[in-house]
Amino acid sequence: MEAPQKVATFTGEIRGRRVKIFHLFSNYKFTGPADLALLLAKSQQHLGHEVIFFSGTPPHESPNHLCEIATERGIDVRSDLFLPKHFRLRQLLNDFKTLKQKIKEEKPDWIHCHLPSDHLLGCLIREKQSPPIVKSQYDLDPVKNLRGRFCRSRTDLWITPTPSATRNLCSWKISQDRILEHPPVVDLLRFQPESKETPIAKDQDSIHIGVVARMQHHRRFAELIRGFSLAAKENPSLHLHILGRGTHQEEVAKEPARQSGFADRIHFPGYLDSKLYPGHLAQMDMLIFLVPGSDGTCRAAREAMASGVPVIASRRGLLPELIPPKAGLLLDDDSPEAISLAILKLSQETGLRGDLSAGGRAHTESFCNAETLSQALESELQGRISTI
Repeated sequence: MEAPQKVATFTGEIRGRRVKIFHLFSNYKFTGPADLALLLAKSQQHLGHEVIFFSGTPPHESPNHLCEIATERGIDVRSDLFLPKHFRLRQLLNDFKTLKQKIKEEKPDWIHCHLPSDHLLGCLIREKQSPPIVKSQYDLDPVKNLRGRFCRSRTDLWITPTPSATRNLCSWKISQDRILEHPPVVDLLRFQPESKETPIAKDQDSIHIGVVARMQHHRRFAELIRGFSLAAKENPSLHLHILGRGTHQEEVAKEPARQSGFADRIHFPGYLDSKLYPGHLAQMDMLIFLVPGSDGTCRAAREAMASGVPVIASRRGLLPELIPPKAGLLLDDDSPEAISLAILKLSQETGLRGDLSAGGRAHTESFCNAETLSQALESELQGRISTI
């Protein structure tokens, strides 16, 4: 993969100057995009900028997990706005008035939007003298509905995760000078290669395969378990660990595991505490990722690479561009037979596994660094900022 693409060229100078940034995030749950948004905000704060993060407001008495995690990370998070995930006209009108006032009082240098609802709000308040609007895109395709078309011309800079996502924006009549291409970032301090601590029971000869995904029908758990079973017939040292939960977990994963004949080697740790998860992930010998969920940037796969865990991935969504050849194996198809062959290849070729482990960590260090994105974003916004 080449270095992050610089496609916007503006004039002016802000490097070394303290700026103020508003982040709008229309959700209160700690999703994959939420983690990316917080990592960027924290890195901007670390570079000396003032960051104010507005999170969505949960229903009455529900916990605001995003707010809690942002506070733990030392980010100034506010609850002044409703920022619902889905379109709510009354709340949108209230947020419009409140955000207008906040902009007048705080005078941010730019406003960073992350999800469709907060993007709409940011674009509604966009005026000639308003701060620039930045939009992070977390999927292969932009939102092309009526709201998306409204926001298209009112967005000053788009951040795309891969070359294909950039091409799709360009085909939607977004000029290249309004696009910054940068791979999704990873928390490189939290996710690191295997430490001396061992959260799971491992003997010297066992091979542990991880899966991190909600147990849903469309995530192809039946094919995955069948693929593991085919490999397990040939290699008695293989173990499969399915991390996560889901409303239909019994029928989607646990019952197929019981019927596989290898139930004693298919483990369900469930949903792990956030403090335990990085260590558990790092102990895996490989990770399988077949179907992107609500997070198009496939957080678990990127965290595995940062942890030095080789990734076996399908060619769905952004995965072919997120997983470079030096960090994992891409399946020609995600049939049980193809999954089995990839598992056996990595389990048998320890040298290859070691090379992919080192390659994944090196890739994330070079291309998935939040401070690199922050600095690139500053450079792209030079000349767009009038209140320095």
